[in-house]
Amino acid sequence: IGDSVRTGDVLAVIESSDSLTPYELTTLIDGTVIDKHLTKGEAVDRDKQAFAIADLASVWVDCSVFQKDLDRVSIGKAVRVSAGRNDEEASGVISYLTPVVDQPTRTATARAVLANLEGRWRPGMFVSMRVLDPTAVALAVPHSSIQSLGSEQVVFVDDGAGGFAPRP
Repeated sequence: IGDSVRTGDVLAVIESSDSLTPYELTTLIDGTVIDKHLTKGEAVDRDKQAFAIADLASVWVDCSVFQKDLDRVSIGKAVRVSAGRNDEEASGVISYLTPVVDQPTRTATARAVLANLEGRWRPGMFVSMRVLDPTAVALAVPHSSIQSLGSEQVVFVDDGAGGFAPRP
């Protein structure tokens, strides 16, 4: 588990119980072995999956959307995904939205596909997804630039004389 494999790589050699002929189990895709369901000496059932291989170059991010928020979520909307406070964010687009709401949770599922060439996103991670709703404004600054000065919220800007001055 965890090994990278290429199309045609031999994953295991099994032996027929009828003819004692060895057979190679090979992978049909490039990817990573994410699960293994056999051990050395174990009998293999034709209907049992021996290995699970996944192409993790891109991953799906599924997010629950409360029914009260469904009018703001649609296919094609830009999203930002993060896995925690200190992690970088990734950008994506909603590619799928379930057509029905799950009865017990009253949520729909929105899906975004993220590029994962560096392997940073792992299936099963807990993530947060924010739907972006851009609004045209004359001037925008990052939230982290806003400072409290007394009772005012200000941004420090270059004053042209080599210093910085607060602006509301």
